[in-house]
Amino acid sequence: FLIALHAGGLLSIVAYAWAGFGAAFGPVVVLSLYWPRMTWAGAMAGIVSGAATVLLWERINPLLGPLESGIYEMVPGVLVATGAALFFGRFVGRPPKRAFWRMPGGGVSQLMLVPSLTHAPVGMAVLDTDLRYVWVNEPLDRLIPLEQRLGRQVKEVLPKEEGQAFEEKMQSVLETGAPVIDYEFRGPRYADPRRKRAFSASFFVMKDRQGRHVGIWYMIIDVTERWQAQERLALLNDAAVRIGTTLDVTRTAQELADEAVPALADFVAVDVLDSVMRGEEPAPGPVGMTPVLRRAGQQSVREGCPEASWAVGEAVRRAPSSPVTRCLLQSRTLVERTLDPFTSPWVMEDQPLGASVRAFDFRSLMVIPVRARGVTMGVATFARSQDREPFEEDDVRLAEEIVSHAAVCVDNARRFTRERTAARSMQSFLLPRQLTAGSALEVASWYLPTDAPSGVGGDWFDAIPLSGARVALVVGDVVGHGINAAATMGRLRTAVRT
Repeated sequence: FLIALHAGGLLSIVAYAWAGFGAAFGPVVVLSLYWPRMTWAGAMAGIVSGAATVLLWERINPLLGPLESGIYEMVPGVLVATGAALFFGRFVGRPPKRAFWRMPGGGVSQLMLVPSLTHAPVGMAVLDTDLRYVWVNEPLDRLIPLEQRLGRQVKEVLPKEEGQAFEEKMQSVLETGAPVIDYEFRGPRYADPRRKRAFSASFFVMKDRQGRHVGIWYMIIDVTERWQAQERLALLNDAAVRIGTTLDVTRTAQELADEAVPALADFVAVDVLDSVMRGEEPAPGPVGMTPVLRRAGQQSVREGCPEASWAVGEAVRRAPSSPVTRCLLQSRTLVERTLDPFTSPWVMEDQPLGASVRAFDFRSLMVIPVRARGVTMGVATFARSQDREPFEEDDVRLAEEIVSHAAVCVDNARRFTRERTAARSMQSFLLPRQLTAGSALEVASWYLPTDAPSGVGGDWFDAIPLSGARVALVVGDVVGHGINAAATMGRLRTAVRT
């Protein structure tokens, strides 16, 4: 080999190149053993640059006098190979796509991941001490592609808030060694950014044979179904508390709309029969062919409810083919999971609703009857825009439960309205229409009915002429409210006069 080095010609060049590879191989191996950032790009750059330096040094060496021969011919190659490996490993190269992990003090440990781990049903990833991705399995690759992860830090891959939270958890695990279990977060899939999912992540530290922390690995599972079940349960609990706080039909309908937006839909409108607004008893069973509806409540994710064609309290007219009319006639839930605003026949016939569907790009519709105690009192319409998922079976069941609770509250409010109207009518009929006190006294009166939530009371007044130019002025109050109090008031007034 020494003869070949000094023989000259092609043989000399080959010999010096081989010697250069040998000089570069040493620092590359050392860095691979003890530097976790070492990559294939850094290794190749070190070997090639080391060999090239030795070849170049062979031309410069004769000018150096006493340093012309010996081991010093390899020193420049070793130095340049080390520098190139460090530079390319830190700034240019990325950790290799295949899974391996370098343990300081333990050599290059090739972790050949078995197919069951690579194709596991849960997402898994390995990161180094700089929190850069080293390996990602296929399920996690489907969330964010592999090429967007490897060699990058967590904060460079994930959205700002999510990345910051992940980095804090990982840094804590890396420093303390204590795992973080079942950290839940929400975010979209890379393939479907409009659809938000829920995930649970657990973080663990990686140690070498000497017990030193050399990285982090974590796994992620999709817990969207569990999260959605929790959200539905929370929404039902809130609806039970917030809907039906008053005995007013309009207020109850508005509470239903407020509770469903935006948790369940982008726009909700509640229309009730005009007779229900007056407190009258609707006929059992489905509604007739030409129902008269009034808008009782509405809510939208957009300020001012621009989707609404009618204001609260106004009469609502629907076409016979409209899902609102069909829902009332059939007294059952109707769902158009995928709504095409240009091909659905009722969209063209029901112009007000169709205009809203097209203008605000509604792509999923659900209409549920407001029904309680065998009586249909109205209908609730739920709509979602294109940027949300269509209504699923779970959404329909959740909406039906909320509307069912609201329907009982609406019926209670309707019954209260009917009783209060009857009590006021009876009280107005039993009170004196014109007071007379004879010539002894001029009498003027004014009665203002109570507006208390408990209803009409039993207050009354009267002026009774007596003999000898005398007048009896009477003011009474019956304990209680409602129609019974009004009837008692009438009996007492009659008894006083007799």
